[in-house]
Amino acid sequence: MVVLSAVPDAGSSFNGWRGEGCTGVEGCIVKMDAERHVTAGFEKIPEPEPEPVPVPVIPEPEPVLPPPAPLDSDLDGVFDPSDQCPGTPLGMKVDGRGCPLDSDGDGVIDELDQCPGTPLEVPVDEKGCPPEKVTIALTVEFDFDKWNIRKQYDEELDRVANFMKLYPNVTAEIEGHTDSFGSDAYNIRLSQRRAKSVVRALISRGVEGSRLTPVGYGERRPIATNADAEGRQRNRRVIGVFRGLTP
Repeated sequence: MVVLSAVPDAGSSFNGWRGEGCTGVEGCIVKMDAERHVTAGFEKIPEPEPEPVPVPVIPEPEPVLPPPAPLDSDLDGVFDPSDQCPGTPLGMKVDGRGCPLDSDGDGVIDELDQCPGTPLEVPVDEKGCPPEKVTIALTVEFDFDKWNIRKQYDEELDRVANFMKLYPNVTAEIEGHTDSFGSDAYNIRLSQRRAKSVVRALISRGVEGSRLTPVGYGERRPIATNADAEGRQRNRRVIGVFRGLTP
């Protein structure tokens, strides 16, 4: 028999305890004797187990796939959206646009260019080479008995000097001429002075003097009549005759 340390009055109930032969979950009547001893055994009513708390199910996120890599159909290293020359043959070098390289900018791609490094603005053939023979016109007219060059010919001389710098293998014979006034010997000297004036002008513009040969022909090669002023003016001239092969 168990003795409670604080025994309630007889007939009291103890919530949460179950005595022998008792039923119910709210408690049992505990029988006691006159000395307030419990005459019936008892046990603690087991507490109901708590209902399990549901664990929320968090769905796994959908995998994020990387965007597909852009295509490079001709395998030239330039993606199709940026490739301005699709279908480039495999192995051919291309520029940033996906087009075959033209390193010297002459309009002929490197794969076909037999004369790489052609200077800009030099005309070339389908092989990327300048024509074998090149020429340019040079005509400077002079006042009567003079060999100084008029200012109006500065642009003409600039053009010829630039041409010769583009074609370093080209040489020029600078021919001086006169009208028929004066002796033959005098006109030879006058025509030579005129030719040398033009040579000096070209040298001052960067052309090597070794490529220029001044020659005086006097009155021997007229291109117009010496019977009037207009014809004589045309005969008082210097012309250039250009020779040589391009690189």
